[in-house]
Amino acid sequence: MTTENTLTLNAEQAADVAHQLFEETRRAAWHKASDDINDYDRMLLVNDMTPSDALAELKDANLPSPLIKHIAAALELLAPDTYAPRPDQNTTPITGGGQ
Repeated sequence: MTTENTLTLNAEQAADVAHQLFEETRRAAWHKASDDINDYDRMLLVNDMTPSDALAELKDANLPSPLIKHIAAALELLAPDTYAPRPDQNTTPITGGGQ
C-alpha cells in the first residue's frame, strides 16, 4: 500500500469517526432539548441544516453540553469538508433557548 493510499484510507476512517461522533452528539442534544421548548424548536431546525451549519448551531447553543465546543473542534479536524464552517455560513445563531 502506498503512502497516498494510506493517507486516503486514514482520511476516510477519520471522516467515518466524525460522522459517528456527530450523530451521537445530535442524539444527546435531542435528549437534552426535550426538556426545554426553545431547545426543542432549535433541534427541529438543526435537523434541516447542513452538517456544518448544524454543528455551528449546536456549538452556539451549547447543546448537548459545554463540551460541544471541543467536540466541534474535533469534528472540524477529522472531517473538514463536512463540519468546518464554510465562508458563506451564517454565523448568527438562532434566537431563543440554549445557554
